[in-house]
Amino acid sequence: MGIPLFSAVGENVGTASLPPVFEGKANKKLLYEVVKSYLARQRQGTASTKRRDEVSGGGKKPWRQKEAGRARAGSIRSPLWRHGGIVFGPKPRSYYVDIPKKKKKMALLSALMSKTKDMFVIQDIIITEAKTKKAAQLLKKIGLSGDKLFIVVDKMDKNIVRVFNNIDGVTLFTAADLNAYHILSSRKILLTQKALDVVIEKFKDINVKGEESK
Repeated sequence: MGIPLFSAVGENVGTASLPPVFEGKANKKLLYEVVKSYLARQRQGTASTKRRDEVSGGGKKPWRQKEAGRARAGSIRSPLWRHGGIVFGPKPRSYYVDIPKKKKKMALLSALMSKTKDMFVIQDIIITEAKTKKAAQLLKKIGLSGDKLFIVVDKMDKNIVRVFNNIDGVTLFTAADLNAYHILSSRKILLTQKALDVVIEKFKDINVKGEESK
């Protein structure tokens, strides 16, 4: 399997090959599980309400039980009262869901399988002048102008970060930090050749059937 390969100046110079393992079928069930776990871990879990034993107010009965001409009441902290406690309200909690490393790895592979038609490789990104205009021109020449473009590099460079972060819809990642959610949330993916090598290296021990070699 091959994906379009461009030179550092944006010229199409052929295709970059992907190993056979990328030709498999994406595991949608696994992707759902891993993405759901990732999004759950982004939640702060800081929502909090006060129960009836935590709101201010005395424990004294507001009025006598009978012959007061009012409904019976035992405490002004009752959830029925204004400023009373909250019934079954949220409390600080963790939404962390543990996912084995192997599942995360296989989910990343499945995500990449589903995006091979939207992946492009550039031999290198060379920024001699930190000018956003030139970076935008490079993307336009490749045909990748637009929103939700993910650029994957092997390591961050301050000049690359400076110029591409100013372009709307472009997000930078390192190959080591990629996960299934990032891949699926993109529309187009541009990888440097070195970043592609890092990604391929991650799956060197996985065969065509999607199983780890023993």
